[in-house]
Amino acid sequence: MRLPPRSNGDGIPSALRDLYGRARRPETLLAPEHVRSGLMLEKWRLIQRLLRRAPFTVSATLPRAEQWRRVRDHVRHTIGEPELCNWLTMQIDVATNIARGIHDLRPRKAGPCHDLLMEVVRDKKRKALAVHRWNLEALALDPSLDWEVTEDMLRDWRIRHGDFPPPPTAAHAHRNY
Repeated sequence: MRLPPRSNGDGIPSALRDLYGRARRPETLLAPEHVRSGLMLEKWRLIQRLLRRAPFTVSATLPRAEQWRRVRDHVRHTIGEPELCNWLTMQIDVATNIARGIHDLRPRKAGPCHDLLMEVVRDKKRKALAVHRWNLEALALDPSLDWEVTEDMLRDWRIRHGDFPPPPTAAHAHRNY
């Protein structure tokens, strides 16, 4: 199996970009919990697959903070996942503090950066899988937890969040949009 094609020149695969786009759509934000948790699971599976297929190395002779900085820059341009970038920034801060002699936070552990990043992604995928299974079991016990996103829900969401004014409809022609 090949890596998904890249798009827009920033290095983020189009499959991941599409997934990020779907997650930000009002239809997804208003969807039942099992739909959103399924999307999260799909996201972490795809990220894990991408990192596994395109491993990277960072020179072990560099200071640890610089190693993590290079990994963060790589992940920012190839994955673009804010959660991972935040975790990597924390690793940079921890390594910088340890280099200065400040041991206020523990480092994750020693070892190649790619292996440690894969552990974090694996843990996030496992958590997403557990949450998704829990949501599906809850749905099986209580079918009322499932619903369809209606046009009225989307219109109300867009009005509240200032996305853009909805087009006037015959039923609401008297409103000034």
